[in-house]
Amino acid sequence: MQLYNPATLPIDRNTSTQINISNPSKTAFMYIWGYSLTAGTAANIGFLNGNNGGVLGGYQSVSASVAVTPGLGLGSPIFTVDPNLNFVISNPNSASISGWIRISN
Repeated sequence: MQLYNPATLPIDRNTSTQINISNPSKTAFMYIWGYSLTAGTAANIGFLNGNNGGVLGGYQSVSASVAVTPGLGLGSPIFTVDPNLNFVISNPNSASISGWIRISN
C-alpha cells in the first residue's frame, strides 16, 4: 500500500473531552497505523469516524499513567476514517491525555 501524507503527530491535551485529528485529504481515506496514549487519570477512551460518526472499535478503559499501545498496524491499518472526516479521540472523563498517533492517506 502506497502511503500518502504520512505523519506521526503528538497528542498532549489537558482535560479535553474530544481530540480531533484532521484528515489531510478531503477526498482520500485516512488510515491510523498506530498510537500510544497515556491518561493522567483512569478514563474510557473511544475512537470515532468523524465528530458525529460511529465508534471505531469500541471504548476502552485506560488506567492512570499506563501507556496503551496496540499493534502498530503492520501491513494493515488499525482504523480507517472516511474522506473529509476527522479521526476523533473521545474522552468523556476529561482526563489529561498524551502520546502520539501515526496516520497517512
